[in-house]
Amino acid sequence: VPAIAGKTCPKCHPVHVLDRLLVAANYDEEFIVFMVKTLKYRFVKIVANDIATHMAGYFKSLSARFDLQSPMSVVAVPLHAKRLHWRGFNQAELIATELARLLSFPYLPDVLTRNRATSPQADIKDRASRISNAQGMFNLVVEPLSNVVQPLKSKIILLVDDVSTTGATLNDAARVLKTAGAREVIGFVFARG
Repeated sequence: VPAIAGKTCPKCHPVHVLDRLLVAANYDEEFIVFMVKTLKYRFVKIVANDIATHMAGYFKSLSARFDLQSPMSVVAVPLHAKRLHWRGFNQAELIATELARLLSFPYLPDVLTRNRATSPQADIKDRASRISNAQGMFNLVVEPLSNVVQPLKSKIILLVDDVSTTGATLNDAARVLKTAGAREVIGFVFARG
């Protein structure tokens, strides 16, 4: 059920780590599907800029009407190394970097890593299997001399991905970010279907 400005209702909070889920478009619309598939499967990277522009406009309209505190730091949902090698780029990263630029928010690269290759969520049809598939798939990037963890302390994170269905991927990534000290994690996707 859609909530005001994507805010997670108190009843759902014990199950969902995300504080909000913002969705800029409906995946049921033919043109939205075309844009996502063109980016992800036809490898037309410039589409990420159009997606980010749409998302930035949506975010600005929401923040003008609702209490969306800023500044926020932008983090992209990572791909597993195998999928990144196959595609040649992370579509969420392309969208997130452009979105951060358009909103004048800092972009935090290389915060999360995907620790295992899973079946693509789009290939899994039932909700329970999607949720199970996403559990424990992310880790925080912690390298010697890294400043990654410090920027997360008490920050509001805008966690960006292209599409969400059950929210399981975003929820697992948010769990890791909050464990690292993020005060609030807002999932932000181009479309949900």
